[in-house]
Amino acid sequence: MKECSLTEFGNPSIKMRKFLLKHAGHFSNEVVDIFKFNFSCRHVKASFSEAHKPPKNSIKTVLNIEDFGHVFFFIEPQAADILLYKHLNTPSPIRKSKRSVSDTTLTQTHLRLFQKLTMAITNILTADASHYAVEHTDHQPSDIGTTITFTFDDQQIDITFMLDDRYVKKLRDLMESNETFDREEILNNLRYQPVELGCVMLHGQCTLHELTSLQPGDFMPMTLCKNLTVKVNGHPTFFGKLQSINSELGVEIDG
Repeated sequence: MKECSLTEFGNPSIKMRKFLLKHAGHFSNEVVDIFKFNFSCRHVKASFSEAHKPPKNSIKTVLNIEDFGHVFFFIEPQAADILLYKHLNTPSPIRKSKRSVSDTTLTQTHLRLFQKLTMAITNILTADASHYAVEHTDHQPSDIGTTITFTFDDQQIDITFMLDDRYVKKLRDLMESNETFDREEILNNLRYQPVELGCVMLHGQCTLHELTSLQPGDFMPMTLCKNLTVKVNGHPTFFGKLQSINSELGVEIDG
């Protein structure tokens, strides 16, 4: 007989939140990588907790997941503002009072950035299921959701996503049929796919006049980079130093 706590008995919402929390937590590393890449952060932690209702005074974006239902993502205006400044790699403005936090002015750029982030997270959690953003919907979020708390650079922001009733019913059917999301099965489809690695080893400067005057055979003096950025499929991913081991040239990864 399957064990069930007294609080879960007769209250399927508790069981559903735990199921969703466990599933989302499986992909914590992938979610962190998405955040690092888009917001120029090297040290990021993500924690997951159950969500019962959308946070107050938050903005939202809604995604329709094909064959499943709607997912509602929520973020506080100040957090969206922080994300934009991190994305642009510029210092965040200093908030002098609580009033200024509530008066944060958001633009379409804030909203589009948040929407793109939610779509990237959805790609991970749904194994690239077909989805698209919707501006208006009659669907409402249920009480089943998860909050992702990102901690970085002495800052912390929360992103909460809630499922609609149709999505919850789909997950409940999966649970009753003992069908679960197998993280290893999903990753096994990706782990042996080849990726392209590269890094810039030399750097230098010249004037625009010198650049336009270059001819085949000309020599350009350049300096060897001390710290290398390794790119995976064109995306900066690791940092390291140039090393030679057994006559083989490579990069020693620092972080």
